[in-house]
Order: sequence, then C-alpha cells, then structure tokens
Amino acid sequence: METKKIERTQRDITGIKFNRLTAIKKIGKEGSNNVWLFKCDCGNEVSLKRVHVTKNNPTKSCGCLTKETVSKRMSGENHHSWKNGEAVISKKNGYKEFRYGKLRGVKEHRYIYEQYYGITLTPNQNIHHINGDRSDNRIENLELWDTTQPSGQRVEDKIIFYKKLVEQYKNHPQYKDLIL
Repeated sequence: METKKIERTQRDITGIKFNRLTAIKKIGKEGSNNVWLFKCDCGNEVSLKRVHVTKNNPTKSCGCLTKETVSKRMSGENHHSWKNGEAVISKKNGYKEFRYGKLRGVKEHRYIYEQYYGITLTPNQNIHHINGDRSDNRIENLELWDTTQPSGQRVEDKIIFYKKLVEQYKNHPQYKDLIL
C-alpha cells in the first residue's frame, strides 16, 4: 500500500491510513513538527512525527513489518545454516537437535523415542544412548531412564514411590508387560 498524498496545509490527519498506520489523534508538538498517535494494523500504538509517515521514505508500521520481513528472510531454508530441516549436532552437548520449524530446540533422540512409542516424555524422563554415541538415534540404541527417586529411604516411602512409578508406566508399550 502506498503512502497517502496529503496536502501540505492539511492539519488534521485523523482517520487517514499511512501504510499500516492509522492516525488516531494529535498528541503534541516537537519543534515545528506535530506528533501524532497512530494505531498499527497489528494493534500496537506508536507516537510519531507527522512528517515521518508523509515523507518520501515513510515509516510504514510500529516495527512489526520489519520483524516479519526479517523473520521470513532468516528462517527455515532461507537461513544461512539450513540443513534441509534435519537435526544438527549441537556443539554445546553433542546431541542432535532440531534448529527450525515446530521442532526447534527438540533433541532428536527424545523425538524419535516419543514417536516410536506414541508417548510424551516428562521432564524427569531421559533417553539414554546404550552405546554412548549421542548421534546414534536408532530406536534399538535408545532406552528410557527415569530420574525420579523416593524422597526418603524408609520402606513406607519406597512403597509409595513404587506405586506412583507403576501408575506412571503401566500403559507404556515397552514396560506394561513387566507390571503385575
């Protein structure tokens, strides 16, 4: 959308739309320039000098347009380190991790385990690589480890813990046959 051409002498621009910005009201003066409150199409409000929306290279939004443009330009296959959506080995910890899209930040071994068994892992569940190779994410190399433990060592505490553990794993495809 192009910037509206307004007369130099036109003082009231209330209701006029300039790209994504619609003038709401004049809120003051800064030097010889009028300062206006604008509402952006995204819902944000921003105060700008009138000349900033009417000049040759005008302000087009509250800043949301730039964020959208940069996001599109620097994401997915447009990003300089795009690897066809595959997980990349993290320099920090050596695990394969997804860097883009909906799976961004998810470790590949956890994702493979969840998909294979049709479960959602909890924060206290770790997936261990049996052969120690963090990049070997074959399902036969992955095993579930549980990091919870009873708070005390009394028999009573261990029995309570055991009952909770059985309840948590009774429907897991790999362990349900072990539970009596």
